[in-house]
Parts: sequence; C-alpha cells; structure tokens
Amino acid sequence: TVSIGSDLHNLRAIEPSTNASRSNKVFDFDTTDSTYYPGEDRGDVARIYFYMALMYAHLTLSDQILERSEDTYTPEGAIHGVLSSLIVFHFDDPVDDFETTRNDVIFNYQNTRNPFVDHPHLVELLFFDHPSLQAHLDN
Repeated sequence: TVSIGSDLHNLRAIEPSTNASRSNKVFDFDTTDSTYYPGEDRGDVARIYFYMALMYAHLTLSDQILERSEDTYTPEGAIHGVLSSLIVFHFDDPVDDFETTRNDVIFNYQNTRNPFVDHPHLVELLFFDHPSLQAHLDN
C-alpha cells in the first residue's frame, strides 16, 4: 500500500550532508534559518511537491511560511515549500531525462506516475490564477 511515508515519488537519494543542512526547512529561493534553496534539483523538488499535494489532500502548498511544527506529519507541519517559489522552480528547471526515467522506474514498482513530469503544463492549468505563474507567462 502506498502512503505518504512510503510513496516512492516522495523519497529521493540525497547526500547526508544536504539532508542534514536542509532539516525541516521550507523550500524557497534562499537558505536561511527557516528556508532552503534546493539548487540544481529545484524543478524536480517542485514537481514532487505538486504531486504530493495532489495525492495527499492534507498537504498544503502555500505562499505563507507558518511557524514550523515539530511533527511534519501533521497538517500544520506539512507545508514544505513556498508555492510561488515552487512554480518558478518548475519553469526554471524543466523535466529532464533523469526525472523521466525516475518516473518510469517508480511506475514499475508502485504503478503510479507523477503527472507533473509527464505533463508539465498541468502546473499552468492548476495554478492559472497564481501571480507567479502570471509573471512567468507575461515574460
């Protein structure tokens, strides 16, 4: 059974030092005491969070960084990315071959796909009225 804790789309191999420095910080454009910039993987991270919010209704994508809960498995602690930043990350770092292959491999194991990898335009359909998307489309 796929759950939020076992969903392969949410699990990624990462350097231990990166994981330690990120901790439970929210993804955003800068690394601060409460935020973390994912660097060259920013688009991959954004599409993972779009997928997770779609699959698990209690997860929230928001532009507000709230006080962090100690328990990230509660609705209050489940915000892990600033929505406006994730939208920009998605467009700045498009889907690549690695991400497509990862999606195929996960499908072979758990029979689910990340639709934001297969159909990146879904971001435009879901967030059509978000200011970050409008700014991107205007440029």
